[in-house]
Amino acid sequence: SLDDYKCLLMAIASGQVSRVDRLIAMGLRQNKGSRGLFTVLMEAAKGVYQPRSYMEEEDMKAILLWWLAGNWVAEINHHASGLPSISYLRTWSTVPPLMPSPQQPTVDEVKTNLEAMVN
Repeated sequence: SLDDYKCLLMAIASGQVSRVDRLIAMGLRQNKGSRGLFTVLMEAAKGVYQPRSYMEEEDMKAILLWWLAGNWVAEINHHASGLPSISYLRTWSTVPPLMPSPQQPTVDEVKTNLEAMVN
């Protein structure tokens, strides 16, 4: 009803919840209506509900830390600062398949590997 939309609008305008756009997008993907979105916003304002959708910048920081420092540090960082977990990063980031060469690489092997990295 119209009152539900007004409550939702007031909850958004209150500024008590950061990343409201993520909460709304997640709620809409879950087919929630205005009342369900309002409930999610109220839970987030109380600190009960914490969405786990990350922005690309957070993903890239976590991947960089994971690659540079390894699994242990990335896992500690996940628990300490709330950045994405290693299992999430494994599904999010893809490493292109490279063609190994047991000896000095041939021109075709180098070409294949370069195309895999560029694309």
